[in-house]
Amino acid sequence: MKQHTIHKYYLCIVEGVMQKNQDTIICYHQKLANNQAKISFEPIKDASKITTSYKVLKRSATHTMIEVELHGGKSHQI
Repeated sequence: MKQHTIHKYYLCIVEGVMQKNQDTIICYHQKLANNQAKISFEPIKDASKITTSYKVLKRSATHTMIEVELHGGKSHQI
């Protein structure tokens, strides 16, 4: 039986020049009231672990274009 997998990729232009060509960032996501979220690099109570990978596509003097892959796709993850 085939398994269907969805990968979520986004193109982003971010302010500043990112030094690494690619990286994976692990954070913790906690839902708050009014469709808000708290994102932390340290584990927090009742938070889900989220993983986001990026790859630099282009750099300018002041901005970086990156391809972002969301592993899990929580709201406010990017």
